[in-house]
Amino acid sequence: MRKLTTAVRSLVFGAAPISRERALAVSERLAAATTVTSSLEHLVIRDKFGAGGVNDWNIVRQTTLGRGAIERRILEAVSTERRTVALHCARVVVGVCILLPGQGRWRGYGNAFLALGTIVLSPRHRYGSDGSDQVATITHAVAATARLSRTTEASDAALWYGSIQAALAYCVPGTLKLLGEQWRGGSALSGIMRTRAYGHPGLYAVMRRHPRATRYLSHATVAWECAFPLIFAARGRLTRPVLATGLGFHLVNGVTMGLGRFLTAFPSMYPMLAYTTTPRTHHAVADRDDRVVRVALGAVLAAGAVAGTLAVRKRLEVLDGWPKSKTMTTRCGNRLQYKAVGDWDEGSPVVVLLSDRAETPEHFSWLIDRLAETSGCGVLSYSRAGYGASRRYARARFELSEAAGDLADLLAEAVPPDRRIVLAGHGFGGILARSAAQSLPGRIDTVAYIDPIHTPCPDVDPADEAREDAETRQVLWSLRAGLGVLVNRPRWLDSLPSPNQRQVFAQWSDARMWRATAREMRVLREWAEPTAGQAVGHALVITSQQSLDQSPERAARDADLLDAHRRAGFRGESAVLAHADRQGLLTNQRFAVQVADRILEFLAAANPPAEQRHGGSGWWPTVAEPIESMRGGQK
Repeated sequence: MRKLTTAVRSLVFGAAPISRERALAVSERLAAATTVTSSLEHLVIRDKFGAGGVNDWNIVRQTTLGRGAIERRILEAVSTERRTVALHCARVVVGVCILLPGQGRWRGYGNAFLALGTIVLSPRHRYGSDGSDQVATITHAVAATARLSRTTEASDAALWYGSIQAALAYCVPGTLKLLGEQWRGGSALSGIMRTRAYGHPGLYAVMRRHPRATRYLSHATVAWECAFPLIFAARGRLTRPVLATGLGFHLVNGVTMGLGRFLTAFPSMYPMLAYTTTPRTHHAVADRDDRVVRVALGAVLAAGAVAGTLAVRKRLEVLDGWPKSKTMTTRCGNRLQYKAVGDWDEGSPVVVLLSDRAETPEHFSWLIDRLAETSGCGVLSYSRAGYGASRRYARARFELSEAAGDLADLLAEAVPPDRRIVLAGHGFGGILARSAAQSLPGRIDTVAYIDPIHTPCPDVDPADEAREDAETRQVLWSLRAGLGVLVNRPRWLDSLPSPNQRQVFAQWSDARMWRATAREMRVLREWAEPTAGQAVGHALVITSQQSLDQSPERAARDADLLDAHRRAGFRGESAVLAHADRQGLLTNQRFAVQVADRILEFLAAANPPAEQRHGGSGWWPTVAEPIESMRGGQK
């Protein structure tokens, strides 16, 4: 351990650059110390592996259902409590051996075992693993490759890989912090220090007394992380200052936040950085092979060209829109694309579908098919400004009134004046439907709220809302940077009809949709539900069972929404779909069919056939009158 400490001190503060062998020796030993500590921690809390523990395999295995058959078999083989303990004990023994002096290929096999062991155990320890384990795994993989390779060129390529990963390990989190409002405002550090998991009461008290210094420290942290790749510049003159700052950074984190393993995990990459940033003119690295840098730059440029080409192709595919669709220009100058399907029988209603945030009209595919096949209703779907082929040209700050005005203009353009209108909104679409109905009281007959959103919602943690906003911004900026080619295909996409999946995924990986989503999320945070007297039309609330289970207040808020329509003299009903989740109400064919049937049943009950009411003909009444028995909230 004394030699290891001396090597680290010499690495940061010493006068001589580090050689290839010394870089490997220091890196693998620091990573081994991290792995040994991690396994010992898991062995101390081995009771968490058993029944009822946070890592109870009977529960954790549910998270592996989407993995391949071979991977699941391996996980099942090593994830029993006895085998997990045995594997941790083996990791401790191998890690201690790597900490001992000596050379040879056996060290490469030992590093490979530790890297693979962490990978295999990571699903088993869903709770308890952190970034230090990931960094140590990278270091072990680099050391194993370098030790087991038979050429210095391959060893240098592995060390360059580790150096680039080290730079990304700081630069990427720093860049993501820039997207967080708390980091930009300088309040993030004090917020972390006040938490129970990573906080420090004494340091938090100091930060509260000195908010300006805390803000400067927060900004300095972000700036240092973002500028970390500059370590490769200036011919190695920045290496020691940057690495010394990094050691101090992790030392403070270890003391104040309890992240002790970070003090050995991230610095395990520092010897690689010291080796690769030393000028080739120095005798210690005179035989270093730097061709991998040119290869990596070429690969990055080629990948960027491919990603850009795919992004352009997806953007053009999105802007092409649907076949047989139409476009119109709204009062705000926005250009909307819409499509009408169904029979549009005379006297029948027109159901207008309003999607939620980050959703496309194709999400309603199963519901559209059901409505069009089982009734004479017309069905109208459209993309809001910024979604799909619809363009937003409005210059003013986006508000809900803009989207409601666009919808009103669309209805005036696409729906004949003698037709009654049913607005069916999912999530945010329900808020838009209620707002638009107020401007069209003579035409809106029914508003169907599909898993509606209520604001402000008392059982939603503001921290969760802030996290959702930050994640949306991260996705948006990643797509703007051309990383759409890396977007994973969401699993729910496979539930939609096959012809629509390609179009939905193209929109899902396009920055325009997420930019529109960010605008709507901001409006949603600022929106307050209108007074009860402003409700227009009959109301049907369809809620998923999962939403009710997650939000204890939802049932009461749904009842308040229905009461608002009842007090205005209209009919109001609610329905809960068992076993359904929020998105499954649309994407799951079985639940979407149930939603469509509930809407049609409600329309038939709220507006019986005209021949039953006044001897006329036609399925839909000529005028949707408030129901007298419903006035004053009486059912």
